[in-house]
Amino acid sequence: MQRMQHRESTYYQNLADNIAMFKCDVTTESQRCVGNNSGSALIDNNGSCKVAAADTACNLGMCEREGNCYWDSIYSSAVNRTTRYPPNKYSEAKDALFSVNSTSYLRSLLTIGAIGIIISLVLLLLWIIYFVGRCCCCCLWTSFSLCYVCSPIPKQDGYLIFWHWILPALLCVVFSVTIFLATFYSYMGACAIIISFSKSVAYVSRLLEGLITLFDRYHNGLLVIKDSTESVAVDAISIYNSSYGINTTMSKIMSFDSLYPKAISIVLSTNLGALVQTIQQMIIGAKQIFYDGESTTQLAISSTIEELDAFKRLLSAFLQVIQKVEAIETRLRLYIKLGLMTVPLVASVLCSAGVLGLIFSSCKKRCQGCPSFLGFSAALTALWGSVALITGSVFLIGNILWLDSCRVSDIITADFRPFLGERNAILANQVMNDTDLSVTL
Repeated sequence: MQRMQHRESTYYQNLADNIAMFKCDVTTESQRCVGNNSGSALIDNNGSCKVAAADTACNLGMCEREGNCYWDSIYSSAVNRTTRYPPNKYSEAKDALFSVNSTSYLRSLLTIGAIGIIISLVLLLLWIIYFVGRCCCCCLWTSFSLCYVCSPIPKQDGYLIFWHWILPALLCVVFSVTIFLATFYSYMGACAIIISFSKSVAYVSRLLEGLITLFDRYHNGLLVIKDSTESVAVDAISIYNSSYGINTTMSKIMSFDSLYPKAISIVLSTNLGALVQTIQQMIIGAKQIFYDGESTTQLAISSTIEELDAFKRLLSAFLQVIQKVEAIETRLRLYIKLGLMTVPLVASVLCSAGVLGLIFSSCKKRCQGCPSFLGFSAALTALWGSVALITGSVFLIGNILWLDSCRVSDIITADFRPFLGERNAILANQVMNDTDLSVTL
């Protein structure tokens, strides 16, 4: 357990990488070039290809795919693009996780559990041999001296009070107390785990709900901005082209200047035509910003809204999973506690039966069936002990799996790119790093 809990960080990094490669759809994600209108295209706010690696071979209308589980991010147009992991490792990821070879993760888990299961089966086999031999001794009592040791027939020379009555009864009591103490600590541990789990689920749920609400607000705000830019663009072109707009007004001023050039130059001390041309250039610049640039603005806003909606859907799906897990845990909570209480209850009944069998073993007339409690206790204790070891081994595998999941989740939340894609990962990484969402957007 000490070795399992203190593995090197490279072990968990390799485990996280294998999970990412196993979940990656190589057939789809390995397509390097996608249409420039694809949600996976690496484009800028103008809808053009953002950057291309030195070895790019994308045709017209195609752009590089953003970083994903297969392709690494493009850091410079001067270098060739590389895959996130070695290409030959993708086909090996499944075997590294689920095969039964000596280096697979599943093999390491099964090895831990197999130790307890093998011990329990060997123990059960020894008990079976003992009970079978004990029954055989009934038939060989007179001809086989070894049967004196384990025969169920009472000893002819009687029993010793301490060694044959008090000591076994004392051992039964000690083991009963030990089982109750172990169960008490298990029950306290289960309650602590339940409380911690509930707090974790509540914290994650509040975080996801808050993010979803925040994304809704950003979404609505961007829609208002988008509508406003459309209105401004319409107003700008109407002012520019209408009969009472800028062009008409400037034309009338130029006509007036051609009729009375000297008078205007004396009054304004300048050339009115040059002044009008300067104003026209300013108006044309404003038109380019508010009208001609409206499509670029709309594209940038629409792209941002799509990214927000995609990430919101992802968060909503994750929230549903969290809520389902919480519902399952809530339903199982009572059964977990009852299961823990069943262990000492059954053990105490078996031990009590053994003690009663010892106490009343010398009874000839009254409680004649009580000595049979000893055999009943021995048989069920043998079976119960093996079942307990097998159950403990299974729970040990679950505990190791839970521990590894926590370690791997720390690695995954440090960089979501292999799982969410480059664009969504930027948002998720910033959220996990406590960066203000408005700064990220």
